[in-house]
Amino acid sequence: MSFSQTLSDSIYLYFEEIDSLEARIDFIKNRVDFIRNHVDFESFAEHAFVQKSESAEERVNHLAMQLSYGDSTGQARWVSHIIYPSIFDFVATRKDRFIQDPTLGEKTAMEKAYQALNKLSDQKKYDRGHLAPAADFTWSQEAMNQSFYYSNMSPQDQALNRARWKYMESLLRKYSAANQRPLFVCTGPIFDEEGRDPLDWNTIDIPSAFFKVAIDPSNQQ
Repeated sequence: MSFSQTLSDSIYLYFEEIDSLEARIDFIKNRVDFIRNHVDFESFAEHAFVQKSESAEERVNHLAMQLSYGDSTGQARWVSHIIYPSIFDFVATRKDRFIQDPTLGEKTAMEKAYQALNKLSDQKKYDRGHLAPAADFTWSQEAMNQSFYYSNMSPQDQALNRARWKYMESLLRKYSAANQRPLFVCTGPIFDEEGRDPLDWNTIDIPSAFFKVAIDPSNQQ
């Protein structure tokens, strides 16, 4: 057999292997997309250590997050979601379109309330802070868009939201990507009396702090 024939056969085999790997990649992508779009958030909430409160609450399921609403704070009690490893190309773009949650309607505070909060003081300004960050949903445009529901927003001091909080969110994504494992995350506001009812015409409270619980089930931590 000539050298050229041997080389030709080798190239052919490599292309066959490439085709096989591409087919495998497509299969895995489809499996991941199916799991992402069919998450049982009732079971997920248990993994995230979310206990059902004795007080009245409303559980809301969206494509990629579950939230609990029931207090008179104008925002969710907690939001649960999953951070997936960034193993595929991103498909979603951030549009910054903050909209009403169609499930909860006007139960949550919206644009006018956040604007009013920022008129209370020249020293402290508040962002419409994501509880489940938009950057965690780059795998789906629909999930990304839903992350801008006002039910996923909470008044967050700009100095926190744009610095340490943003860094922590990025750190969790990097952990998930580096270890190729999903993280189960639950985030919510914490209140004290000082931040209660700052507006006399709208029910919205200012959190004194926030909590975020991240669980790596495969690593048992």
